Amino acid sequence: MTAPRRVTIITPVYNEQDSLPAYVEAVRGTLLSRSDVEYEVLLVDDGSQDLSWAMIERVCAEDARFRGI
Repeated sequence: MTAPRRVTIITPVYNEQDSLPAYVEAVRGTLLSRSDVEYEVLLVDDGSQDLSWAMIERVCAEDARFRGI
């Protein structure tokens, strides 16, 4: 049996508190549902002035496939 492919998705985040939840759900619903690929999603906060970082922390606490930087 072959090991699953590993893919890292790097997503820059800057003041995206309004669109981040929809993005996370879209990633979970499409990409992460595939069993033939292991995914890791890096959410990179680029100095947001809104609640983006707090949302990133919450997503990472709920789903180990997401990491915040």
